[in-house]
Amino acid sequence: EKAIGYFNEAVDPPESLWGAQECLWRLGRKDEAQAMLGEIVGAFPKDAPRAMFQKAEYFRLDGEKASAIACYRRILSNPEWGRSGEASRATPRPSKFPVFAASPQTGRRRSCS
Repeated sequence: EKAIGYFNEAVDPPESLWGAQECLWRLGRKDEAQAMLGEIVGAFPKDAPRAMFQKAEYFRLDGEKASAIACYRRILSNPEWGRSGEASRATPRPSKFPVFAASPQTGRRRSCS
């Protein structure tokens, strides 16, 4: 909790946001961590693919496959992010998601914005 306060006081965006979101995630405040990653995506174009990839990974770790896939697809479909390292890491791997290419997504899907 203290670390989040320190990151919030730091005037070093986006690095302070990266640190705060990780603390939030580790404390189980996952919705807040996801929201902070969304802020990074919107405010810091250079960090946007990395933040979107992190959102996808958090969804994947929580078993929210449809949401993770939506985030990975957003990375792959964004022309500005296509050359990022995250784009190559977001490429479908059957071992991660055997149904990645399935047509309509089923289940609950959370936002990747």
